[in-house]
Parts: sequence; structure tokens; C-alpha cells
Amino acid sequence: MINSKKLMALAFCLSTLIFVNVSKASEQILADITTDVLNDSYRLIVDTNEEERTLTAFYIDNFSNGQFTNRDILAMKTFVKEGIKLPHKGKILFAKITGENFNEMQGGMINIDSLYNVITGKRKSYELQLAQSKTGWSLFYNSKPITKIMAVANKLPLVGVIGARELFMK
Repeated sequence: MINSKKLMALAFCLSTLIFVNVSKASEQILADITTDVLNDSYRLIVDTNEEERTLTAFYIDNFSNGQFTNRDILAMKTFVKEGIKLPHKGKILFAKITGENFNEMQGGMINIDSLYNVITGKRKSYELQLAQSKTGWSLFYNSKPITKIMAVANKLPLVGVIGARELFMK
């Protein structure tokens, strides 16, 4: 039989272990990325080392018809060098997310380069800021925090979708 002092000591040890493990790494959802034409969506997540308050990786969760299908992991150093390409498969690069003047401790500018017109090759760029907020890491667009990015299709009659006309940030 365990007396109350041993039970308290055990509870303290368990809570300390849980706190240490939780405080070392943390995932934070930055934004859900959707379109007005497909049921596929993405969730952009950042992983941080809480002790050092540094960014360690991006996670890109893929969803099809609302069901989780896959998680891609991109180390922060790889993101700084190569960026994120969406979608990951196929010949056409619809969007590329890159960092400019980016730092694992401070964040920085995030550039989303999206395909406007596949026929002409025209692209559009959007600048966001990844920075610390009161609740952790957040994306900002025009100095306002955002959690949703919606791509509205650029369509031509008889041809169909040829790119993203606009990205709306909420």
C-alpha cells in the first residue's frame, strides 16, 4: 500500500517529467490553406524548441476531403535554403513558400509565390511575417495576425482553372 507522502512524491515526479517533455518542443498551427475548387487542404505548423525559443521545423499536414492523409516535415535549415513547394507532387508548381532574412530565433519575412496563370507563366507574390506574438509564433499579413489562407481560382471559360486569382488572408 502506498502512503500519501509516497503518492505525492510519485505525482510530483510524473508532473515534472511531463512538464519537461512538453516544454522542450511545441507544435503551433500557423495557418490552414484551402482553395475554392478542391477539397484538398494543407495545415502549416511550426515546431519550436521551447527552452531556446527557436524554430526547429515546419510541418505540412495534408488533408483530402477533411481527412488527414500525410505529414511532411521540413527542417528549418532546409526551409531557409529551399522553401516549401505546394503541391509536393506533379510538374506544375502552384505555390512556393520561402523565407527572406529569416532567423530561427526571430522569424522573418515569408514570401508566398503563387501561380496566377499557367498559360502565360504569370505569378503573384504575397509577403507575410512570421514572428512571436503573445500566444507564441504567428503569421502576420499587413500587420494583422492570420490563421487562414484561401486561394481563389483563376478560371477561363472552356479551359478551367489556370491558377490562383487571389490569396485571401484571414
